[in-house]
Amino acid sequence: MDVNQPIVLDNGSHSLKVGYAGEEVPAAVIPTLVGSPKHRRALPGTREGGGGGGGGGGVAAAGDEGPPIDYALPPPSSPIGGGGGDGGGGGVDGSGLPLPPPPPPPPRGGRYVGTDAATARGVLRLSWPMAAGAVTSWPDIEALWTSAVVGVLGADPAAHPLLLTEAANSSRRHRRALVGAALEALGAPRVYVGLPPVLALYATGRLGGVGVDVGDTVTQVVPVVDGYVVAGGVRRVDLGGRDVTARLVGLLRKSGHSFATTAEREVVREMKEACCYVAANPRLDTFASLAAAPPTVYTLPDGQEIPLTAERSLAPEALFTPSLAGSESPGLPALIADAIDASPLDARRRLWSSVLLSGGSTLYRGFGGRLLGDLAARTPRPSVRVRVTAPAERRYLPFIGGSLVANLSTFRGMCVGAAEWREQGERVLFQKTFTGAPF
Repeated sequence: MDVNQPIVLDNGSHSLKVGYAGEEVPAAVIPTLVGSPKHRRALPGTREGGGGGGGGGGVAAAGDEGPPIDYALPPPSSPIGGGGGDGGGGGVDGSGLPLPPPPPPPPRGGRYVGTDAATARGVLRLSWPMAAGAVTSWPDIEALWTSAVVGVLGADPAAHPLLLTEAANSSRRHRRALVGAALEALGAPRVYVGLPPVLALYATGRLGGVGVDVGDTVTQVVPVVDGYVVAGGVRRVDLGGRDVTARLVGLLRKSGHSFATTAEREVVREMKEACCYVAANPRLDTFASLAAAPPTVYTLPDGQEIPLTAERSLAPEALFTPSLAGSESPGLPALIADAIDASPLDARRRLWSSVLLSGGSTLYRGFGGRLLGDLAARTPRPSVRVRVTAPAERRYLPFIGGSLVANLSTFRGMCVGAAEWREQGERVLFQKTFTGAPF
C-alpha cells in the first residue's frame, strides 16, 4: 500500500498547477503548452563556450578559426571591453561586444513542453492540449504530467496517489480516459477526480455556496448545499479567457495591428492580463474612453508601443455578453441565476449570499463589482442579499482545496485504486467520482 504524500494536479486549459497535498500554494505553475519548431535548426553544431575571461555562455560554431566579427554598435549605456563576467551571461566576442545567449537545446521528440514551450515560443508553432475544459491530446497532457511530477517535484508517479481536477459536466468517456491515463500511463497507485468550483469552496472552509470558476476555455457554476453538489443545478459554458484573447485580437486588427501566429497571440494574452478591465457600465465606459480618457500604452517585446482605449473593456465584456464572441450561451450572471433557481427552494437565499469566484479569468479589475450589480438585478426580491466573494488567491483556489482534500485521512478510501480499476473498470470509477457525492 502506498504511504507517500499525495500529489495534486490542477489541470487547467491555460496552466497546470502541481504540488504536494498539504501545501498552501502550488510548487509550480506550468503553462499548458506544447510547441513544435516551425523553422529548420540552422546551427546543429553549436556549442556553449566561454566568451571572455569569466563565465561564458557564448556560442561559437564548431570549427571556427577565430572570433566572429560583429559590426553592430552597442547601446550607449553598454560598456565596451574585454572583461570577464561572473558566470551567467552571454560572454563577449573578439570585438568586446556581448554575445547573445545560446539557443535552447533541441527538445526530446522534437517537442517543447510547458515552460520550455513558453520560453521558446517565438520559433515554435504552439498548441494547447486542452480546449473547452477537455483534453484534446492525451500524449501531450501525459508529457506535461510527467514534466510536472518528475521534472518539478522529482517524484515517482508510481509512488504517489494523485488528485486530478476536471471540468463539471464532462463526458463519461473523458473521465474514463482521464483516470485511465493517470493509472496506466503514469502508473499512479490511486486517483481521485474533483471539480474545481467544489474544491474552491472547500478551500475557503465552506460546505455550501455557489462555486463560479471562470478559466481559459470553460466557465462552470456549481451550487453546493451542505456538502452535496446539486447535480441538477450544475451549469457550464465553453467560454473563457481564450475567447477574450481572440476578441482582443479582432479589436486590435480593426485598429491596424495584426497578430497572426500562435506566439503573437500569447503576446496579446499578456497584454489582456496587464491592461483589460471589466466596466461597470460598458456602454457609458466605452464612449467615455473614446472621447476623453487618455489611452493606455502597452509595449510589445520588440519595443513597439500600442495605444489601447475602448479595447480594454470591450474584450472582457464577452464573458458577460457571449454574443460578442459569437456564442449563443447565456452570460455569467444569467448562468449563476439559473443555477440557483434549479437548487432546492429553501437553500436559494443562502446561495445568493455565498457566491465564490475562482479561476484566472476572474482577475480583471472590476469583475466582482460588475457581477454583484448584475446579480442584484436578477434576484427574485429586492430584500434578497447578494454577496460575491473574490479572494486574492482565487487563481489557485481549486489547487488549495485539492491540497486540503488530498491531505485528509480518508482520502485514500475516496480514490480509485489501480487494482479496482483493472478488476471493475468504469463501474468503480463512477461510484467514487460521481458529482453528487459529498465531500
